[in-house]
Parts: sequence; C-alpha cells; structure tokens
Amino acid sequence: MSSIDYLKSISLIHENDNREVFRTCPLLEKAEEQLHEYFSRQRQNFEIPIDFHGSEFQEKVWKAVQEIPYGHTKTYQEIAQTIGNEKASRAVGLALNKNPLPFIIPCHRVILKSGICGGYAFGNRLKQLLLEQESL
Repeated sequence: MSSIDYLKSISLIHENDNREVFRTCPLLEKAEEQLHEYFSRQRQNFEIPIDFHGSEFQEKVWKAVQEIPYGHTKTYQEIAQTIGNEKASRAVGLALNKNPLPFIIPCHRVILKSGICGGYAFGNRLKQLLLEQESL
C-alpha cells in the first residue's frame, strides 16, 4: 500500500493562520469527518488506518495508549507496565510528546499517578478540555 493509504501525522494550526488547508484524498476527508464527529461528541473511536513512524519504544507506547477507552485515563506508570518496562514512566512521557497523531492516539488520556493531568505537547489547558469533553 502507498502512504496515501495511511495517516502519518496531524498538525494543529492556529485559527488565524492564513495557510490554505488541502483535502485532496478520501483518507484526509475521512480523518476530517471523524475528527469533527469526535469534537461534536458523536465519535469515541477512530477508524482511520495509521502508519507509525517512531522508535520501537515509541510505537509500543502509542499502541498501548490507543487501547485506553474513551472517558478513561491511565497513568504514565501504568503505560510503562503495559509495555513491560515498569521503570520507564518518564520515557513514556517523552514518547507521548512525540505523538504524531494527537486525538487519534489519545495521549491526553495519560495522567500523573497523583491524578493531575501532567504535561501535554499542545498545552495543559487543551489536555484538561479534552478530558472534560470525554468525561462520561
């Protein structure tokens, strides 16, 4: 399959950004539609083929995070344990910071053991809003 068959990354742009957004293939249209449904609370899971491009460790983390159900959270430590490296909590955070597919790989669902949100590549306020949106 060609790379058009898989989504590799999502970029967030500021609403005042003047760049033109191109939707030139069915996969991008499907991704846009599913993201719109997610933000409208009409979708909890994404059905978009993705192409992971990271280290072996990053890919293990990203795949583990995809298993966290909508409306639930796990800690960095729980993800480290899931991938068989219980001492790698900080490395899990670093892998999530490199997540190329925010929302689809729901790294916002990973929190600190204390229950605090923890960091988020797109800002802690957005992470909190996403968790609130998903609260059941």
